[in-house]
Amino acid sequence: MSSLYARRTNQKLYFARLHLEALSQAMSAQSWHRHALIDSYQESVLFHLYAAYRAYLVELAEAYSIPAVQLCSDFDLGSLLEERGFEGPEYVALVALLESKSSWLSQLSRAYQACWQVKEDAGLTSPAASASEIQVVQVDSDHQNDEDVQKQLQGWLKNLRDIIEEGRKTLQEW
Repeated sequence: MSSLYARRTNQKLYFARLHLEALSQAMSAQSWHRHALIDSYQESVLFHLYAAYRAYLVELAEAYSIPAVQLCSDFDLGSLLEERGFEGPEYVALVALLESKSSWLSQLSRAYQACWQVKEDAGLTSPAASASEIQVVQVDSDHQNDEDVQKQLQGWLKNLRDIIEEGRKTLQEW
């Protein structure tokens, strides 16, 4: 397995952990921009978790001698493994999680995709006003569930680390 791809995966996991620590500090802060800090760290943790997941897919591809440039979506690896006659149990485990709507990986993926959705504000009337006041979907826009969101992000980090560690063990045996 290429240490370059494993390092990238590990780096993203580390960044997620650092931003979770910063999120904890922001949640206990009393500054006027506390909510902006919380929003920022919630999203950055989510982005780093998703980037770690995607880096792990590239790591798996590399382990099976599949060029990383051929991975455009979460499901490309499956067809590429199949074409080469590999089963890829590490990837099969990820797909099972993605396909289960209640799984942590499916929830993480949906939360990440939701960050790219834009809310329309019906109260805006002029095009100039709407262009300068685009609202993106926030992880927790009313901040009522900040602690729950933090726990969920921590759980996703733990689960992602666990599945990556297990997959790496499987690859070493192979």
